[in-house]
Amino acid sequence: MPNVLNPSTPPTPLRTFALLLLAVWMLAAVPAPAFAQTPLALPTSATPVDAPLSLASQPASRHAVYVEANSLLLATGSLGVAYEYRPFRGFAISAGMGGAYLVDPCIFGCSGGNLAVAGQVLAHGLFGWATPHSCEVALGVAAGYFHSADSGNDHALVEPAAFLGYRYHPLEAGRIFRAGIGWSYLLGVGLSVSAGEAF
Repeated sequence: MPNVLNPSTPPTPLRTFALLLLAVWMLAAVPAPAFAQTPLALPTSATPVDAPLSLASQPASRHAVYVEANSLLLATGSLGVAYEYRPFRGFAISAGMGGAYLVDPCIFGCSGGNLAVAGQVLAHGLFGWATPHSCEVALGVAAGYFHSADSGNDHALVEPAAFLGYRYHPLEAGRIFRAGIGWSYLLGVGLSVSAGEAF
């Protein structure tokens, strides 16, 4: 008969199983620490964990006003003020009013016009909307009047409006900034910069 007190005796499967059961029983009898007895708080509707960002999520700041300027080596440019409504994080609509100039009308086929006053409406798509930094693509239309320096007459004109570039727009209220290339207010073509406030 093997001596159970002799450590040189090789363990049997039955002894090993019994020792494991004894160890598990002893561990279960030890009380859990205080921090482990505290139930975990489940996330509620007010916690950010329960509100993942999505394209259709509404941003905290849905309104913005900014000044935008375009220029192409001072040959043509524009300056305007726009109001923007952002119903979703990845989409916005803006309406603005501004003026533009064209030093040489022949840049656009001598259609005439050195000064223009126009309004425009744009639809903005924001890619990377989950952060304040995003790539913006905007398309729309501008309509207004331009004054021809050659004939001295005013002409009604409707032209596309567009913007492609970078946007910094905090998800909360704050300063916004846009930089890229654009075509705005009939005659303003070239580098585009905008700055304003979101609220």
